[in-house]
Amino acid sequence: MAIEAYQLIQEAAMAFDSADASLRDYLRTGKANEKVVAQRNLTRARELYKKMQNMILPKQILQSAEERLNDIQQRENLLNPQNVNVMFNKIPENASLEQIRNHFSKALKNPVLADELANAYITNRISHAFVTHK
Repeated sequence: MAIEAYQLIQEAAMAFDSADASLRDYLRTGKANEKVVAQRNLTRARELYKKMQNMILPKQILQSAEERLNDIQQRENLLNPQNVNVMFNKIPENASLEQIRNHFSKALKNPVLADELANAYITNRISHAFVTHK
């Protein structure tokens, strides 16, 4: 039983890492295939988390897994372009880097995710500026 629990915890940790990484890739690239991979990895992470809940595991491990899954699910909300567009559209065109970061921090209440999205927004804005001014 202990070996099963250990293997499940290891598998869940890898699934969480994969889901997190693929969501980050999708947010960075915006490619449709990355979104499919992210959704598949997230589904696997959720399945393993449910298995963990059905096993007798230390409370700290379950709590840590739940927190990790919640962070990943917050990032998943950004898979919906409407959610992102609403946040992007509220940023003034001449906003400073600090204002952009503050905007996402207030909207997301997750500093790491806010930073990632702010960086993606800034990268998009720079790319768009190069394309439109050629």
